[in-house]
Amino acid sequence: MLCFFSPLVQLVPTLQRGNAYCVAPAARTIITLILLILSSTSIADPSKNVILQISENSIDKVDSALDAALALKAHYQTDILIVAYGAGIRPFHWTTPLPIAAKIKQARQLGIRIAICEKSMRQSQLRPSDMFEHISYVPAGVPEIIEKQYLGWAYLRL
Repeated sequence: MLCFFSPLVQLVPTLQRGNAYCVAPAARTIITLILLILSSTSIADPSKNVILQISENSIDKVDSALDAALALKAHYQTDILIVAYGAGIRPFHWTTPLPIAAKIKQARQLGIRIAICEKSMRQSQLRPSDMFEHISYVPAGVPEIIEKQYLGWAYLRL
C-alpha cells in the first residue's frame, strides 16, 4: 500500500495509521489522475504535446489509447502521437476488427499521428502493406518516445 500525507486521500477510501493515510491500490489511480491534472506540467496544459505508448499485443490497449487520444484532442489543441513497438504493432495489422480500423481513421482525420516501429516490423516479418493505411513509421519506437520526452512531451503508457 502507498502511504503519504495529503488531504487528497480523503477523497478515496483509506485506512488511517497514525498521521499517514494508507491508500488501497485501486485508489492510487484516482489520486494519480488528480495530481496529474493539478500539476503544472499536466496534460491539462493546452500547449503540451502527448505521446502514448503501446507495446502489448492487445486490441483493448489500442482501443483505450485511441479513446484517450480522441478525448484529449476533443478538449485540447495539442499534438498527439501514438507509438507502437514490439508486440504492440500486431493490433495495427489490416486483419484487426473493423471498429479499431474506424477509430484509427477517425484519429488520423483529427490529426492524431500513429507511428509503428520499423525495427519491430522487421523482427515480425511485416511490411507496411500488412498494416492499416493511415499509419506512419519510425525507425525505432523506444528512441522515438525518449526523444519526445526529452522535448517535453507528456508520456502515457497504456
